[in-house]
Amino acid sequence: MTSSPDPEHRRWRIGELIVDEPSLQIRRGDRVITAEASQVATLIALIDAWPEIIDKNRLIDCVWGQRVVSDAAVHKTISLLRRQLRDAGAGECIETRHRMGYRLACKAEQLAAGDGFPARVDAGHRNGAVQRFLWTGAALIVVLLVWLLWPGMDRTVPGESMAGAEAGLPEASAAVLAGQSIDALLELADSSLPADLELAEQALSEARDKLEALPGAIDARALLDKHFGRLHFYRGQHQQAIDHWQAALAGFEASGNPVELATVLSNLGVAHEEQDARPRQVADFYDRALELQRTLDDLEGQARTLNNLATLWIRQQEVERARVVVSEFQAVAERLGQPLWQARASLMEADLQALQPGVDPVPAFTHAYDLATVNGQVQLAAIAAQRLARTYREGSHWAEERQWLERSQRHLEAAGLTAQLPILQFNLGLNHERQGETALARLAYLAVIDQLPEGQSIHLRVDAEIGLARLDFRAGQTSLARARLRQALRLARVHAHAQAEASALLASGFIDLSEPGGAVAAFQAFSDSQQRLGPDAPFGFQHQLLRLEALALIAAGDSDQAREAVARLGRMAGQRGHQDLIRDARLIEAIALFSEGRFDQGWQAHQQALGLDLIPLPASEPASQLTPPGRGPVERVGVAGWPFGLLLLAAFAAGWLLSSRYRSGR
Repeated sequence: MTSSPDPEHRRWRIGELIVDEPSLQIRRGDRVITAEASQVATLIALIDAWPEIIDKNRLIDCVWGQRVVSDAAVHKTISLLRRQLRDAGAGECIETRHRMGYRLACKAEQLAAGDGFPARVDAGHRNGAVQRFLWTGAALIVVLLVWLLWPGMDRTVPGESMAGAEAGLPEASAAVLAGQSIDALLELADSSLPADLELAEQALSEARDKLEALPGAIDARALLDKHFGRLHFYRGQHQQAIDHWQAALAGFEASGNPVELATVLSNLGVAHEEQDARPRQVADFYDRALELQRTLDDLEGQARTLNNLATLWIRQQEVERARVVVSEFQAVAERLGQPLWQARASLMEADLQALQPGVDPVPAFTHAYDLATVNGQVQLAAIAAQRLARTYREGSHWAEERQWLERSQRHLEAAGLTAQLPILQFNLGLNHERQGETALARLAYLAVIDQLPEGQSIHLRVDAEIGLARLDFRAGQTSLARARLRQALRLARVHAHAQAEASALLASGFIDLSEPGGAVAAFQAFSDSQQRLGPDAPFGFQHQLLRLEALALIAAGDSDQAREAVARLGRMAGQRGHQDLIRDARLIEAIALFSEGRFDQGWQAHQQALGLDLIPLPASEPASQLTPPGRGPVERVGVAGWPFGLLLLAAFAAGWLLSSRYRSGR
């Protein structure tokens, strides 16, 4: 069997094709032949097994793990892979051995890490001894900053979008369900969600059995699908919810029930948003629902849909669109005169304030939280607590963030919304990680993975795996971290989840930067992530992309472009008042300035990033004066680079220690 000298970053060449394990892609030059995870993983399994034959069971174990996969799925994957390789000019690479399995026709050539992908930058301007020392120092600092600045993506509880109104726990018993009518069973299921999911499922299953014996009953069947969709949604099974709601949509259209039709359209918007669908696609569901609800003068339906639409545009930082929707929402809430909607309108207004630079949203969020608590709106109180936690997180107030996360957790548990608890566990894991409590962070991330249903909430599961990989990396276990990221990337691609895939690629890019010559691989990760996200990347991805791009450019020796990326990061952070990002942007800018030999400016940026009083540097000879007579600017004397290299390392070693203390809150 083949083996790679570097199991963390394996690549092979087959003819003119490059098989890349870190990104799970097969390429020919700059063109991706296939990035279908099962196909690439199948080819890698064949490469690893060569010259042996790999049988079907072993192939399933290598490619699909514990998932149940039919023989037909295996044959289809092999057939499609053969076609892709043949079309790319690789000929017949895969042999079928009757009753035995499959075998690669020839041995794949192993490549060193970084081979097979063109570098994005020209390193010609890095010649000269002084520059080499500066860039060496900068590269070492990049490794430190990767350790320090590799960001975790924060998560928001999806309860802020309403898939149905809250209700109390019913008093009905499952023992008497068989004697209930279909209408009574559907009403029982409606009142049980989300407080008692088991009773709701029993009632819906009984109603389904009764409906099977009845012809017609289109409206009742559509109601059944609507409530089954809610049941799956509250369990975090969003695709099943979408399937039921699509069936309900067709039923209500056929029966001519515009009220329920609007409700299902709004619910479909919520579920597609949880599946990371494009914002315009989600907004289309809400707009169609609102059109019906305005015609019907259905104020409660309008309030629910406007809440969801406002949440969508706030998440997307679309301030003007959000402002228009929130204004209409407030007017509808005032007409209804109900505490639930008034509290929600207050929360939306607080969200708008949070998007405005220089405005402290804590008073507005606290008011929304108090209003929800006083009126017994437990789910809404949990959402407001999440918003307060996020606000304190952005100001690096970790203790306050944890306090509100734990308070939100108690509210969700009281409301019976257990499907949303993994998101809180994830954010608690990030909080522990930021305070240096690695053991607690690891337990929180593992709890997320254990609590999620199989095949559901793929992005959250991938982010939890990335969190564990980040902890492994910081503990010096890079091989284990890379193995986790490969698993996360494979999971994202098997489920065709673009944002989850981008998260895993970005995480791989940050690890690439910590290794010698890793800038090329980091650029590849950056480029692939951009491609997966498209032009409408959410804010959480935008700042991660800019961090990775800036650090990769510094590592590659292109400080001018690096500082341009840092400037974009700084503007983005300044617009949101995100103190963590502002500090990180200044630290990265300081590295870029140091690497250019602009030590006074670099030191100033470094001190400002850490919130320290400016300490003037002792007078030093500019790097431009270190060129002896008769030598060009790229032939400077190497000995003169040592003081600056030492200064660079000393400054950032101190900065790292101080920044670690700042981040931990100690």
